[in-house]
Amino acid sequence: MNPVARILIGGSAISGIVGGSMFLNKYLSNEDIESKLKANKYELLGQEEANNSVWEGILASYKIVATKNSKYKFDDFLGTETDASNPPKALSTLKQKCKEVLKKKLSEDEDSESYEKAKRWCTTPISISKLSEKEGYVALKDDVLDTKTDKDAWIQKIKDHKDPKNKDTIISDLVLSTEKDSSKIEENIKLIKNKCKTIGESKNHSDDWEGSLKKFKIWCSNKKDKE
Repeated sequence: MNPVARILIGGSAISGIVGGSMFLNKYLSNEDIESKLKANKYELLGQEEANNSVWEGILASYKIVATKNSKYKFDDFLGTETDASNPPKALSTLKQKCKEVLKKKLSEDEDSESYEKAKRWCTTPISISKLSEKEGYVALKDDVLDTKTDKDAWIQKIKDHKDPKNKDTIISDLVLSTEKDSSKIEENIKLIKNKCKTIGESKNHSDDWEGSLKKFKIWCSNKKDKE
């Protein structure tokens, strides 16, 4: 191939890359947080009055979390605003904040903080176990009456949990026996199952759900095999 042809082909390739990049950037700049949530399989919580009890549960968590971590707070909204209206002002404000953040363009959310707020406060509550499943994990059987299913997997989890090298990721309030007789092994399995069941049932708007999700993935489930 002569040099001129190489230059022309190279120029076309570069133009294609640049054009594709411009298209992608334009697409991303037009996509909003609502679209990203749906793409990631989150279900938006409807603003209908019928969902008010669900919103109230989220608001209760919001008051706790927003006080501890401003990263998850909508501006200066604390969730404690009160008046005589029905529904209460705080509930109406939370709904309005969600309306606004869902329409925000991804290009305006460089640090993803708005997305994280929307994911936590504006979606239908989902349990840690269901969320981990969406992200490609399979929960181990946590029925304490079923002593056979996933037994070997639980024993391995317990062994790993006791390993000092994993001290930074362990379930902090899970105390396991170091004795090795069969009765203690069975007791340890019950303990970790109960703890995993509790973690798995917590919702995505609860306090420290990111940490709970991480622990559930490590100690209560296994990564799904690629098909």
